[in-house]
Amino acid sequence: MSGMQDLNILFRNYFQARGVLLLSGGLVVLLCWFLAQWTWLVITPKTHGVSFEKLIFSAQDSVNVIISSQLYGGVGYSHADGTLTLSNYKLHGVYSANDSQLAFAIIAVDGKPDQPFLVGDEISQSSFLNAVYPDYVEIRRQGKLERLDLDIKFLSQSVDAADATEFNLNVRSEGAGNFSFSRKELTKALQNPKQLKVLGNLAKPPHGSGIAVNTAPKGSLAQKLGLQQGDLILAVNGQVASNMGIINQLYQQLNEIGQVKLQCLRNGQTLYMNYTVQQ
Repeated sequence: MSGMQDLNILFRNYFQARGVLLLSGGLVVLLCWFLAQWTWLVITPKTHGVSFEKLIFSAQDSVNVIISSQLYGGVGYSHADGTLTLSNYKLHGVYSANDSQLAFAIIAVDGKPDQPFLVGDEISQSSFLNAVYPDYVEIRRQGKLERLDLDIKFLSQSVDAADATEFNLNVRSEGAGNFSFSRKELTKALQNPKQLKVLGNLAKPPHGSGIAVNTAPKGSLAQKLGLQQGDLILAVNGQVASNMGIINQLYQQLNEIGQVKLQCLRNGQTLYMNYTVQQ
């Protein structure tokens, strides 16, 4: 019995001495789970796709373009022939770049899981992503251009009215691209699972390096850190953002060291975000 008591005392002392370390490790695991929702998305290969060059239209085609706003239950096309209408498409995110070759959209088709599509990709049944804009996309189908707006209902679902509506961190702006905040406040906020709903959403583009800011709602951590929807994070403290793991590193560094620097691309222009982390 004495041996069992000694063992219990040993375990109790071990966990008491390492409580903070174990808590930090748990937070990292929780953040990894949050970020993983997009990681699987961009590594899943698409079975169909065409190059953007194959979708270059003549001037006469452009004159004959018809832009439709029949979205989400509007008149649309008939389902009698089994074809899809725009009401079957839900636009859940965009990355709009000056170079159309770099633009992509996150679209759910007919209730299936989200998929990333580059400009020129076939979405389904001869429907192609024609262009990407900050809050909508153009889809070319049967010789016509149709507009699909961001699904506001989907974006708002990330923040439950009964849960947190703002990330609990007081971020102070100290000039263009310079911010400061309390490490203690950040740690406390990340200990609340409800706060994970207001981080903002990030996505790995289906090509190249960088991490795109998919959404940065007002009050989210991303918005408070000066990021905007459509920004592309290129590097964290000089390390190239080649995969979603760099974002986990970003959150770790925000919580561990005194200075963090982001290199971003916004509307084709490079900018830097500098964060001073205080006690």
